[in-house]
Amino acid sequence: RFATVRQRTRFVLRMTLAFFSGLLMPLNTVFSGMVAKIYLEETDEIINNQRALDAVMSVVWLYVVSAAVLFILSAAQQYLLSSTTNELVDKLRREYLAAILRANATVLDQCSPGKLSSALNDDDFQQYRDDPRWNE
Repeated sequence: RFATVRQRTRFVLRMTLAFFSGLLMPLNTVFSGMVAKIYLEETDEIINNQRALDAVMSVVWLYVVSAAVLFILSAAQQYLLSSTTNELVDKLRREYLAAILRANATVLDQCSPGKLSSALNDDDFQQYRDDPRWNE
């Protein structure tokens, strides 16, 4: 209800990034299994075996690339989530404060400062926004 189209779009983008991050996570296990498979299938001596070293290094590079992509996706996902939620909370607090300032001064006299302060920080402030005493 309070989110803008931009915020909704960023949230959908964040969920899409989370989906792709989830798809990449099992690759860590797959790459580890590929390294183990290389060592198990080598019938020759492992020490000084250039072919086995090259195969292992190619898997290690795949692992490094997937880890970098996963890091970037996770960082973008975290940024989108935190910035969007911070914008939304800031907007809600500004609207609530504006409603308090528009309210009749007698209503403010009836409420203690502690009650107003806790209401500003309360997650469930919809009840205060719709309260008819604030809209007199």
